[in-house]
Amino acid sequence: RRRHTRSFHVTGVQTCALPIYPEHPHFHNSEGEKKVWQALKDQLPDNAYLLHGYEITDDNGDHEADSIVVWPGVGIVFIETKGGRIAINSNGEWTTTNSKSVTRPIDPAKQARSTMYAFEQYVEKHWSQGKLHSIWLVAFPDSELVAEDHTRNLPRNRIIDKLELEDIVDIIKREARNQSLQAHASRQDCEAFIAAIEDRRDPSAMMIEDSLERQLRILFQFQRVLEGICLLLFL
Repeated sequence: RRRHTRSFHVTGVQTCALPIYPEHPHFHNSEGEKKVWQALKDQLPDNAYLLHGYEITDDNGDHEADSIVVWPGVGIVFIETKGGRIAINSNGEWTTTNSKSVTRPIDPAKQARSTMYAFEQYVEKHWSQGKLHSIWLVAFPDSELVAEDHTRNLPRNRIIDKLELEDIVDIIKREARNQSLQAHASRQDCEAFIAAIEDRRDPSAMMIEDSLERQLRILFQFQRVLEGICLLLFL
């Protein structure tokens, strides 16, 4: 699985161009992700940060953030992208159909939430700002939806469709404002978020850290089992 190794340079000084990480992202034949990234690149102001394809691993598996917008004064927003022809089937499930007319079920809201939570949990361990406040959105860059196209776990206001790509920044601002993210999106907060993710870019450090955490959990569970056995022996 791909991992980006480009370094961040967080100095607190606004640059004259939108910071993009990695500078030349790889979309791996995902035209949908490329469309969303391009729309963000074209519309975001220079004081925001645009991240693509960052991965994190926890006990629940691997998580990849298709796009992360880190925007001082607005908020931190995770965007999950699903290409293809999007629809809701008779069972109320979201589906995507590719160019070969192959249809499969998807759960973009669940994927977006799990990715956001994985990053939140990691970052909260590696910064001093307390709880990380962020939101998730889902982009369907190849499909045009109507107001009725939504489900219980994916409301219409959390969706960006093909026609809405040209207003993607306005949607981000609207949803961030609705969740009061601006109160937790100072430049210091945004730079601390990026610095925490930068630490994650060292694969060897990541493997050592994950290994140690898992070993400690195993030792703790083993200790509890031994204590239980001892209690049974002396009853």
